[in-house]
Amino acid sequence: MRIYYIDESHGNLSVVSALGVPARTWNDAFARIKDIRQTLRQNDGIRLAKEFHATDFLAGRGNLGNRIVPKGRRAIIFRELLRLLGNMHDLQVECINAYHINHDHALDRIVNRIQRSLASRDEYGILVFDEGKELETKRALRRMRVFNPVPSMFGMWPEGTSRNIPITRIIADLFFRKSQDDYFLQAVDFIAFSCLRREEPTDRILRYGLQYAFVELDQILNKDAHRADPMGIVRS
Repeated sequence: MRIYYIDESHGNLSVVSALGVPARTWNDAFARIKDIRQTLRQNDGIRLAKEFHATDFLAGRGNLGNRIVPKGRRAIIFRELLRLLGNMHDLQVECINAYHINHDHALDRIVNRIQRSLASRDEYGILVFDEGKELETKRALRRMRVFNPVPSMFGMWPEGTSRNIPITRIIADLFFRKSQDDYFLQAVDFIAFSCLRREEPTDRILRYGLQYAFVELDQILNKDAHRADPMGIVRS
């Protein structure tokens, strides 16, 4: 069983990212994130309960705790948190990312890549989203459980340009949580933002070299999600 945490980030195009954590290593993964948050509390005064949202965090907005954390230090923390996630390869944590002009298409691609990843391991999974867009997201997955036309990577299926491959490896209905209550949702927010800014760097991102921060995730990226991309980012 795997738990996939899913969040998004928007610029000129949309990024949807998924962080998959095996149930058997979930406690270990959570402990590592909690440990670094405790270290940040000790070293930088950042409250354990403070929600990390990448856009505000890197812009220097918000009171993180009992000390001022300057933008340069926040950039270092951002990269350290991504490195922590990338080092969870020993826990078989997985990361899948889609970059698309249409958010709904990006979500569709993510769900299909999760289905494929689970099937390759003969596993099942559940999906956890940040609150918001509950109704349309639930409707989309319910439709995909019945009708999910998938184009062939080779151009054609025997029956035509697409084949109906219903989503069967994702069980139960979708779960929605407040990101302020979930370290993993905050982590995947950082992932989605780092993927977006790899593709669409801003002046602030370039100033701190964070257009390269996504590379910290290299060891957990599912590069089979899109073999034509060196980082496995799904683009079509």
